[in-house]
This record gives sequence, structure tokens and C-alpha cells, in this order.
Amino acid sequence: MDVDVLMVLDTSAWAQLGPMGEVLRTTKATKVILDHHVSEDDLGATAFKDSGCEATGRLVIEAAEALGVPLNQEMATPLFAAIATDTGWFRFPSTTDETYEAVAKLVRVGARPADIYGELYERDTMGRIKLRGLTLSRITAELDGALAHTYVLKEDFENTGALPSDTEDLVNQALSIAGTKMALIFIGQLNGGFKVSFRSRCKVDCSELSSRFGGGGHRAAAGAFVDGDFEGVRKLVLDAVREAMKTTFFHWGVHAWAIYAVVALILGYFAYRQNLPLTLRSALYPLIGDRIYGWPGHVVDIFAVTSTVFGVSTSLGFGASQVNAGFNYLFGLPSTTTVQIMIMAGVVGLAVISVATGLDKGIRILSETNMVLAILLLLIVLILGPTVFLLQAYMQNTGAYLSDLVRNTFNLFAYEKTDWIGGWTIFYWGWWLAWAPFVGLFIARISYGRTIREFVMGVLLIPSAFTLFWMTVFGNGAIDQVLVQGKDVLANMVNEDTSVALFVFLEQFPFSSVLSLIAVLMVVVFFVTSCDSGAMVVDMLCSHGKNDTPLWQRIYWAVGVGVVSAVLLYAGGLGALQTMTIAAALPFAIVLLIAISGLLKALRIEAYKRESLQVLAGTPLHSDTDKNWKDRLENIVSFPDENAVRRFVNKTVRTAMAEVGEEFKVQQFDVAIEETDEALMLTVTMGNDPEFVYAVYMTATEQPEFGPTDMPEVDESEKPTYYRAEVHLSEGGQNYDIMGWSKISVINDVIDQFHKHQHFIHLLK
Repeated sequence: MDVDVLMVLDTSAWAQLGPMGEVLRTTKATKVILDHHVSEDDLGATAFKDSGCEATGRLVIEAAEALGVPLNQEMATPLFAAIATDTGWFRFPSTTDETYEAVAKLVRVGARPADIYGELYERDTMGRIKLRGLTLSRITAELDGALAHTYVLKEDFENTGALPSDTEDLVNQALSIAGTKMALIFIGQLNGGFKVSFRSRCKVDCSELSSRFGGGGHRAAAGAFVDGDFEGVRKLVLDAVREAMKTTFFHWGVHAWAIYAVVALILGYFAYRQNLPLTLRSALYPLIGDRIYGWPGHVVDIFAVTSTVFGVSTSLGFGASQVNAGFNYLFGLPSTTTVQIMIMAGVVGLAVISVATGLDKGIRILSETNMVLAILLLLIVLILGPTVFLLQAYMQNTGAYLSDLVRNTFNLFAYEKTDWIGGWTIFYWGWWLAWAPFVGLFIARISYGRTIREFVMGVLLIPSAFTLFWMTVFGNGAIDQVLVQGKDVLANMVNEDTSVALFVFLEQFPFSSVLSLIAVLMVVVFFVTSCDSGAMVVDMLCSHGKNDTPLWQRIYWAVGVGVVSAVLLYAGGLGALQTMTIAAALPFAIVLLIAISGLLKALRIEAYKRESLQVLAGTPLHSDTDKNWKDRLENIVSFPDENAVRRFVNKTVRTAMAEVGEEFKVQQFDVAIEETDEALMLTVTMGNDPEFVYAVYMTATEQPEFGPTDMPEVDESEKPTYYRAEVHLSEGGQNYDIMGWSKISVINDVIDQFHKHQHFIHLLK
């Protein structure tokens, strides 16, 4: 080929070049690419790519102007067709004023929009009609109708009189079937192999999927060329599609909350059970002891802080993009990086106000407001939408997810060449890990008093069930609008720009303007609460778990998160945010594994302690010199007030602790007796082994229904209380009351608990 310059338009993939691929490989001409797709191969060419441009046709016009090439009617017609089809005939929200200006130039030099539309959509040939009917008759549905696929063999063109170009819109016919979330078509090529076209209306990324076969395209539409016979190609591609769809649902289920649960359990256990700081460094205490307060603990918290900052920054970047898209659709606000950074600055400003007002005011009010808005929007869509269908879909979606849960968990595509695991699964895992310190700290703070079993079941099941329900109501509600009600505008918007899909979806309901306003407020408030609470968490991690830090410190972290997000967004867009999330999550994942080992060791120690407490279990024996049984019964059924319990502790318990403490000293132990407003505590130091603690707390509790008949009457709105002298050991309360015991009985109880503690140390050895 005798040319100086060879230009490739609208693709950067070898597989999509077909026979021209060999020409491109062998030519000595200068090679140039003009493309707006994200995916690309190394074609050995100079690439001019703009993924933010909605149509490659516009890039061609800009290139012509830059080179001084005047436009004419012959050029204008195909360029107008290219821009119109890529923008859904200018209906998609990504269509910018630059596009309209480019189209106006084409019209001025002779492009005829009506003729072009008629040529494309109003001049069906008999061959095209026959091929369409044949292809529709071959459609096969699977995965409960979610996947539809069909095919065209190369001999079908000769048999029907159709041309290869007549297959252009056939895949969308399959996608229009009610309940279909993804469609594909296999088109036989005259020179062998098959062209495969992908279309998606769910979270499956067609460009990622097609890249596995050397192709590329957009998130909702892509294609690839695959060599082989029909049965081999169909099996290869369909297997990949099935896995991709199942993996997509898999990303948003139990696994995310499992990561949060592990971090929250670590933080809550060591903070509330071991009285250690509410930071991740505390998990290392069973492994390195007091060194958690030195550089190893600092390193752990630094990784946690870094992970949280980039996790929140990524969400803030995605949020700014979504809010910008929503404002663009609703109010015409331009969708640019500059505008997104301005939105981000506004969100950070509101977050600063929130953190300045404190946890119980600003953050709490915003969080509760957001929950109310989300639940309100969910209920409105559920009630006004196809309620019965949504409830049925929820049960079916949940069952499908659970049926493949184990298999998908361990499926890392070890025997397949794919970027899916790295591009999406690992990104989501990284995102969950990045958010884990943030969400984990929140969950830990609200879970005080729960058992581990209650905690794990609550964190795993309730949020996962709500997440799946949310996705079902909005996802299946949108599917119903498109495929049952025939509202193609929503499908077109999803294909073009998923950021505004929510607003287009809400337009189909009554009071759409109110619903859209609620949605905008919900999105904005969500990202404000993410920023302010993220700043609070980072501040706590940097302050050894304290939440009474200086105001300037909380503001610093709120602004810092916004600055990081803005820099990454400006430098590399959402791709940079995604990359940094994965990069920050990797070291934290290592730290988390170490923290898990610390938790397991602490729980083993807890089990040994529980076993040791079974030794000599039961009520201490009473000698003949104790009070008689009538006095004991009177103590048991009485309901003493605080003063009575305090007198007992000061007189009997103090004396008993003093006497037994002196005997411990005789046995060469270090003993300390401490007093607080709530308790009297005896501590015996045992070298490098865990110290023995015996404390008696004055605890208020609600009075039972039974009691003496001469008790004074109280207001039914007020719960009558009484006080107990409860025994606490180093691992917490033992849930028994020693009020009224004799000095000898208290001494015997101390010795019994010390005996159990010795057995516990024996088990540790």
C-alpha cells in the first residue's frame, strides 16, 4: 500500500481491525490512531485518544481543522452519521455543546440529517428483513432469562441476500427481551472466525469482558473477533459471559461485610474486652505486648490511616463524578473535571462544618437524615413500582447469589487469561479493605455489649440482606421499565452514562421532580457524611483512639481527604483513584492478617480462661461460724440501696482484701489494693504471666417484680433499682453478687478465683 500516513479510527484493538490488521502490521507508513475508547492494544502507532469525547467523529473534525483540511459534503455525511449514532441522535446526556458546534459545521457544508436518518433506519431491504427474522428465531435465553444470545453464520448472508452491515442492530433486538440483562451475537466472518458483539444493562463491563478476547469498546457495548468454529467460539465466549455476570453479583454481597466485620471485631474486642486503645495496633498486643505503643504500633496505624484516606478519597472522587452527572442532567451543569473538583470542594466545606459541630450534632444529624432519605426513596420505588415482581426478584436473586457463593469465592481464573479479576474483583476487594478501618471503627463503637456470635451474624446478614434488597428494588425496577414498559430512554441513558441512570429512572414515577431532589440530596449528604466521618476516624487513629481531639486537627483531615481526591482526579481521573485504592489496600491487607492472628491468639487465651473458671465452680462453702441460714436468705431477697452496698464494701470487702493481701505478700507476691468511686480492686502481680485481678463493683440494676410487700410505691414510669456487689476479674464481670457475705466467705472467694487463675496460666503453658 503506497501511502504516507495510515489512520485508524474508533478502535485501538487488533481484533477489531479484521483483514486490515495485517496491512497495519506490514505497512511502512506512519500510523496514527484517533479513538475515544478506554481499552487499547499496542498497534505501533501514535495514538490521539480522548475517552471523554462521546464520538470519534468529533475527533476527526478537530484533526481536520488542526491540519487545515476543509470539510466538504462527502466528508460531512459519514461524520454526521458517526456522531449521531454514538450520541443516540443527541439524546444522551454526555452530548456537549462542542458536539453541537461540530454537527453545525457538518450541516453547513452539506450534511442532510433527514436523509442520513432515513438511509440508516428507514430503508430496510428484503435481505435484511429475512436475516433479522432468522436471527430472532435463534435467540436462546439462560440464567433465568438474564442472558440472551443468537448467531449469524456466514452462509446466512448468501441464503438471505443480506449484507454483513445488516447485522448492525441485531444484538439490541436480543437485549430488548423482558428480563434480559445482557445480550450477545456471534456473526460469522467471510474469512473465518466470528465477530462477537456484547451489550449490557447490568454491572457487567462489556469492554472488560471483550478484552479477554482481544477486543474492546465501552462499558455497555463492546466487540471482539474470535477465531474457531461456531461451537467452539460459542462455548468459549458464553462460559466467560456467565462467569462475568455471576462475579458481578458476587462483588456486592457478604464478602464486603465480612471484611468490615473482621476489622470491627478486632477493634471492639481489644477496646472493650482488654481495655486497650480503639485502634488497630491493639490487635498486636497478644503478639508483642506493650511494644504496640512503640514503632510497630505506629506502623500499623499508619497503614490503617493511609488505607482509610485513599478509600474515602476514591469514594469522594466517584461521588463528585456522579453528582456532576446528575446536576448536568437535571440543571445543565457542565460535566468536566473542573466542575467535579468544585463539587468536591463544596462537599469538603460541608464536611468541615459537620466535624466542627462534633459527633453528636453535625455528623449524627447528617447520618440520620441520609438514612431517612434512603429508606424513603426505597419505599417509594417499591410501592409505586412493580411490587410483587420486585419481591419475587429479591428472593430469586438471593438464591442465585447463595448457590454460587463458595465457588465464586475461590474462583481466581487461574486457568483463563483475563483482566477481570484484576480490573474489578481485586479493585472491589481493595475498596472494601480501604474502607475497613473506617466502617470497622463505626461498627465497633455501636456494638458494645454484644457477644461475638451476635456481632458476626448481625454484621454479615443484616447489611448484606439490605444491600441485595436495595440493588433488587432499583436494578430490577429499572429492568421492568425498559423491558416490560418499553421505556427505551432509560436503556439508552444506561448504555451511555450510568451516572445519570438513577435520575432518568425516577422520572418515570409520579412526583419525579421531588424524587430527583431527594436523590440528589441523598447522594450529596452521603458523600458529606463519608468525608466528615472518615476524617473523624483518621483523627482517632492518629490520636490512639481518642475522640476529644482539637478542632483544627479534625478540620485538617477533612480538608486533607478532599485534597488527595482532587489531586488524583485531576492527575488521572477515576482510573488513578481506582489504582491508588488497590495500592493502599495491599499493605493494609498484610497488617490485617497479622491483626487476625493476634485476635485468634487472644480468643484462644479467652477459651483457656473460660475453661479455668470451671475449676471449683459454684458458690463458696460457708463455715459453721457464718451467719445462720435465715440471715443469708434475708440478704438474698433484700434490695439494698447504694449506701448499704458501699458500707458493706468498705467494711467487709476491704477487710477481707487487706487480710488476704497480707498473706499474698508473705508468699512473695506483689499486691496492690486500689479504690475508685465504683469499685474496690485487688491486683496480684505474677511476673511475666497475666496478673490476677479481683474487684467488687457497686452496680445498679433493675429490681425484679418479686419483693417485700411493704415496699413503698413508685411511679410506674420509673423503674425501681437496687445495688449489687458484683465480682469482676481481669476479663470482666462474673455476674454474681456477694452482698451480705461474711469476711471469711469473701476471702475464700478470692482464693478460689486465684486458684482458677493459676489453672488458666497452666493451660497457657
